[in-house]
Amino acid sequence: MRVGEPEMDEMKLLQEFRAAVAPPDDAVLARARARMLRQRLAGALAALSATDRDALLLVADGLSYQEAARALGVPPGTLSSRAARARRHVRVALGGVNPADES
Repeated sequence: MRVGEPEMDEMKLLQEFRAAVAPPDDAVLARARARMLRQRLAGALAALSATDRDALLLVADGLSYQEAARALGVPPGTLSSRAARARRHVRVALGGVNPADES
């Protein structure tokens, strides 16, 4: 065996391996990013106070501010403040990324 032959075999094997293994496609990358954002979102929601989290989740679920305020037994202005504070906290926790914009 000549000097350098084992290295050439290893290089050839590596090149064949790289050719056989396809890079992840866009769908795989999108799923991985979505999983990461879900984990960060769950952590951000868990870090909120119960009152702020309830306000945000009710509004995010489609209730009007009036309906959410009534459901929580607080004035609409209080509900609005809680939801805004919660949105700010979540936005910071997600690094300014809006998961709804990620498609």
